[in-house]
Amino acid sequence: MTTIEEKKKQAFARARVKNRRGLEDVAYREQEEKIQYNQQFIPEHEKQYVIEQEKEMLKDLTEKIADFLSEEHGADLKMSLFDVSMRSRLKPIIESYIKKNKIVFTTIKSEVLVERLVNEIAGLGPIDEIIKEGEGKISEIWVNGENPITQKVDIYYEKAGQKHRANGSFIDQEHAYQIARKIARNGNQSWGDTKPLANVRYPDGRVNLVRGPIATGGGGPYVSFRLFPKDTFLLDDLVHLGSINHDMKDLITLVMRYGLNGLMVGPTGSGKTTLFTASIDVIKDTDRILLMEDTEEMRLRHKYPYKHIITEETKPNSLKEDQHIDLSTLTINALRQKPDYMLYGEVRDKAAYDALNGANTGHRVWTTLHARSAARAVQRLKNMILEHGSKMDSESIGKWIAESIDIIIFQKLYPDNKRRVKEIIELVDYKNGEPIFRTLYQYIIENVHEDGSIEGRHYRIGQLSRESANYLIDEGAPFDLVKKFIQKPEQPKENTIHTMLDEYYQNDAMRY
Repeated sequence: MTTIEEKKKQAFARARVKNRRGLEDVAYREQEEKIQYNQQFIPEHEKQYVIEQEKEMLKDLTEKIADFLSEEHGADLKMSLFDVSMRSRLKPIIESYIKKNKIVFTTIKSEVLVERLVNEIAGLGPIDEIIKEGEGKISEIWVNGENPITQKVDIYYEKAGQKHRANGSFIDQEHAYQIARKIARNGNQSWGDTKPLANVRYPDGRVNLVRGPIATGGGGPYVSFRLFPKDTFLLDDLVHLGSINHDMKDLITLVMRYGLNGLMVGPTGSGKTTLFTASIDVIKDTDRILLMEDTEEMRLRHKYPYKHIITEETKPNSLKEDQHIDLSTLTINALRQKPDYMLYGEVRDKAAYDALNGANTGHRVWTTLHARSAARAVQRLKNMILEHGSKMDSESIGKWIAESIDIIIFQKLYPDNKRRVKEIIELVDYKNGEPIFRTLYQYIIENVHEDGSIEGRHYRIGQLSRESANYLIDEGAPFDLVKKFIQKPEQPKENTIHTMLDEYYQNDAMRY
C-alpha cells in the first residue's frame, strides 16, 4: 500500500516533469520566434540559398525521425499506414522530438512542420484518398508503375468486390517510388536494386513491392496492397446477402459443430475466407481452436474474443533450416497443444500431408483451398501430398483424402458481382482415379437477365450418407437437425440453364 509520503514524492516528480516540459516549450517558442524574426534581415540574394538549405535539412530530418519512430514507436507507425486516424498518435511524438532537439526552420512554423513530417513519414499520397473514400470497403489496391505510353502511374483498386481505375495518381514515377520506399522502410524491410522484391506486413494489411530490374514495361514500382477488412460477418449476414440459404447455414452448423472435417474452396476473391471466419462462430465457445496461417490475416481472436482460440503463423528461414517454421512444423507441434479444432488459413504445400494426419488422429480439421470446383479440390490436395514426397501411390492418396475429408464447400464470385456458394458436396470414396461424392446443395441458375443479373436459388439435391448421419448422432447432434439433411431431396425446376446442361451431359461421368 502506498504511503502518504510516497504519494507526495510521486506528485512532486510529476510536477517537476510537467514544469520541465513547460520550460522546454517556452524556450523553444522563444528560439523559434527569434529565428523567424531574424529572417526579415536576411539579404534578398541569400533567401533562395536558405530555402534550398532548409529543403535538405527537412529531407535529413524526415529520415532521422522515421528511423526514430521505427525503433522506438514501431507499432504506432505501422498502425498509421492504412488508418489515417492513427496518425494523430505520431504528432505529439514528433513534436516532442523537435523541441527536445531544438529544431527550428525559418520558413516553416513548428505546427506546420509536425503536420508535414507526419505526412512525409506515414502518408501514402493518392492511396490515402482511395482508402478514405472507400469507407472501409476497399480490399485491394494496385499501383501498376509508370505507363510507358501516357507516362502516368496507373492505380486500380477493388471496392465491395468490383475493380475500378482510380481518378487520382502520383505526381510522377519518382513520387510513386518514394511512397513504395516509405512502405518498405516503415515495415523494416530492405528494398532496392539488389533486393527488388519485398513483402511487408502491417496490422491492417500486407503489401507486395516489385521494382527494377524485375519490373519491366515502364520500370515500376508495382505495389499490391491487401487490406484486411474489419470482418464482422456471421452466417446470418451471408444468408441475408444470398451467399447461402437458411438450411445451408444449419448444415454448416451441423457439420462443423459436431465433428466432420472439411474444406472451403474457391478461386482468389471468391469470399471463401469470409465464409470460413463466419462459420467459426458455430463452434462451441469451450472447444479449443488452433488456427495456423502463413501470414496472420483472419484475426480470429479479434473477431471472437470470447472463444477458446490460439493463433500461430509461419516464420520461413531459407538460410537456417533449424529456424525454418512452416505449416508442417506448426502442424506437428499442434499435436502437443491438444486442440479440438485444427484450422488452417490455407494449405498449399506439404502441410496438406500433416493436416490429413491430424484429421485421422481425432482432431477436427478445416481449411481453405484454392480450387475451381469442389471435386477439383481433391485433385489439388492429392498433388500437394505427391509433392511432399509421399511413397503412397496416387490411388491410395485419393482414398486417404476421402477417409479424412467429409465436406467440401465451393464458393465463387458470379458475373453479377455476387458471391454465392455454388455447391456443397460430401466426399464418400475415391475409386479409379476419381472422387466419389454426393452433391448436397447446388446453386442453380434459372435465368440471366439482359442487365447481367442472375436469377436462381440453392437446391438441396442430395442426402447425407448414413455413415455421416450416424457419426453426427454419436457426437451429440440433435436428431431433428440431422433429419433435415437425410430426407428426400428437392427437385430443381424444369427448363433451367442447369437442367438443360444436365440433358446434354447425362451420360458423361465427368460432368464436374
